[in-house]
Amino acid sequence: MICSDVISLLESMIDGELSSVRVTEVMQHLNGCVECTSAFDELKLLQQRVRGFLGNLHASDKVLAAIHSQLVESSTPRPAVASGNVPSFRPRTILCERHELIRFGLKRVVSERLTVIGEASDGMESMELIRRLRPDLVLLDVDLDVINGVEICRRVHDELLSANVLVLTDSYHATKYHNQLTRAGVRGFCLKSSGPRTLFEAIEQTSRGLPYCDPKILQLVKQAPATSSPNSGLTDREIEVLIRLDLRNKEIAEELDMKLRTVEKHIECILAKLKVPTRTAAALKAVQLGYTLLPKMPGRDPVTGNTHEHTVAELQAELAIANEHLRALLNQNSLLKDSLNEKLRSDYAPPPRPWSKKETEIP
Repeated sequence: MICSDVISLLESMIDGELSSVRVTEVMQHLNGCVECTSAFDELKLLQQRVRGFLGNLHASDKVLAAIHSQLVESSTPRPAVASGNVPSFRPRTILCERHELIRFGLKRVVSERLTVIGEASDGMESMELIRRLRPDLVLLDVDLDVINGVEICRRVHDELLSANVLVLTDSYHATKYHNQLTRAGVRGFCLKSSGPRTLFEAIEQTSRGLPYCDPKILQLVKQAPATSSPNSGLTDREIEVLIRLDLRNKEIAEELDMKLRTVEKHIECILAKLKVPTRTAAALKAVQLGYTLLPKMPGRDPVTGNTHEHTVAELQAELAIANEHLRALLNQNSLLKDSLNEKLRSDYAPPPRPWSKKETEIP
């Protein structure tokens, strides 16, 4: 169930009392609360509420625009004041994301830190944009059609393009291709569901050419035996193979950059040390010992089939869009207030004094 902490914020959304502070609070809460983010039904309800709030904002925008146009025939909008927190260097960035809603919301989240010069929804379009525009930074999902993210990173690396790549994907693809992406020159890894705070940290590090890995991904790909588990005598390399036993041997070899025969020998050693007859039994034993099998399989909504991470990423995108509409609404309110004040001043200004010949005579 969703925590009571966030219920009051949701009720405020319904009542039309949402503010940018509340939007930030909801996003930060969902980023850190396992109880909330695991509640599929409540997340869907939250999505409906946010979408309803977006509809209200659209309507309010139209009403305010109509009133404003009636009050003032023409007005010049005030220039926006730049925030002192915005960094001076804004990397030229391409967004490569197949899901339109997530891409739409992502653009609004990162636009305060980056200059988005292009967007792509599949691998072919992504590669064409990267070659033509030569960006400083690429925010890349691995799960792309035509050409997947791993191959895009290899091509960028082989063609010696200067772009830094930040992989922004789900836990399944991040843990399945982590080592291959690293060898292909990827600088950063971030989960779509991690929220703006982690995303901004990843952008800051990656755009400077420094490595960054989302702590949730790092915890999975760099697993160590639990201190409470019995000593099985497995080497670090054997543990890397063990946690990937759900993959085919060829896929394990590609991810760990091993020869196929080497993978087979490691599996033989694992079966002997764990005293189990099959790799399936070894995988079950690994779970009992506290390991998480890779690639990490996220939970899914039984009705829609969407993963939990995808649902959270969509929700964050919708909140970002709601926040932008809220800012537009507040700006419209400010313009409306200024227009009303100007009209009141003009309506109630004292009439000019009549011209008097006596006043102009020189004494």
